[in-house]
Amino acid sequence: MVILVLGGGQDQARFIVGLKRRGHRIIVVDYFDNIPANEIADKHVVESTLNINAIVKIAEGDKSEWI
Repeated sequence: MVILVLGGGQDQARFIVGLKRRGHRIIVVDYFDNIPANEIADKHVVESTLNINAIVKIAEGDKSEWI
């Protein structure tokens, strides 16, 4: 399963580790370039988590390469 995580801080990084252990693919969205989740997530999209239109576009995007 591909899971979209909003925010890539330390708390989200710990959450992502647990999801990865369960075999999930992770796309993290955060407007900072250098975030703790960068080394853990499968993909990092640099975008504000407050930009609802962008988040919807990311969520509806083609994730077939991640499955």
